[in-house]
Amino acid sequence: METVFCRMKSAIFPINPELLKLKISYFLVYACLYSSMPYISIIVTHIINYQQLSIIFMCATAISTLGPIVTGFVADKLGIYKAIIIGAGFLTGFIHLPLLWLESAHKIHVAELNETIQLAGGPALTSVVSSTAAAVPSEYIFPILLLIRILGFLFLDATLTLLDAAGLAISKKHGADFGQQKMAGSLSAIIVPLTCGLLIDAISEKLGYTDYSIAFYISAGFVVILMPIIYRLEIDVQTNKQSIISTAKSVIGMIDVDVFLFVEIFVGACMGFHLTFLSVYVDAELIAPKTIYG
Repeated sequence: METVFCRMKSAIFPINPELLKLKISYFLVYACLYSSMPYISIIVTHIINYQQLSIIFMCATAISTLGPIVTGFVADKLGIYKAIIIGAGFLTGFIHLPLLWLESAHKIHVAELNETIQLAGGPALTSVVSSTAAAVPSEYIFPILLLIRILGFLFLDATLTLLDAAGLAISKKHGADFGQQKMAGSLSAIIVPLTCGLLIDAISEKLGYTDYSIAFYISAGFVVILMPIIYRLEIDVQTNKQSIISTAKSVIGMIDVDVFLFVEIFVGACMGFHLTFLSVYVDAELIAPKTIYG
């Protein structure tokens, strides 16, 4: 009787609910990433110079290399994959919201500087004092920005690394193709950036100035939707019984893995440059509408 019921259930609901939740999770995670990522790069280049930007990405490289290793080690030792994914995923969606605050503070400092140059007298000094109270001190903007970006890279890498580990375990458990589950993330990369670009163009046209905030709010909204779905996932990842050093030695000894790592380094360098500076080029050089990012 139970077998008949299972067959009827699979005939009526051909999609495995657990795999469907996994697909939705990948869609929402990458939607969170692709909705705000181009505009993070643009805002950062508005606030700091390229020398400071290089410092940020030097730190980001170290974080992206060591972060997943440390995160995986902690998750293996504690065995709380779901809790770490939820915590890191939630922070990924909200950690970049202060960038909007830093951008407004930077605009205040630029306006003060311009007014000081133009007026060069008592009235300018009064204006500087009155507006500085509402702004972040200029010498603090870069350190705060650096901290936000480092934490952003750390939480994003932790989320993607552990979600892949959970996705592999769930796919193996249900006899599914892991690549098919992750394709939902590619679908979000097609839909979400275009939608955000259209919204930014429409809102900016009404306001009379460029406003990127809607992309960051959409990113945070995707994360809020993601949290209960991740919570409902049946995550049962097999923990590594070996030490991290012995595991690293055995992995490095595999020639095919070494070749794969070199390819990943090359592809990652090219992709990182493309994802970071394409939007900056489109914004600064082409002065194109934000819809083109989609």
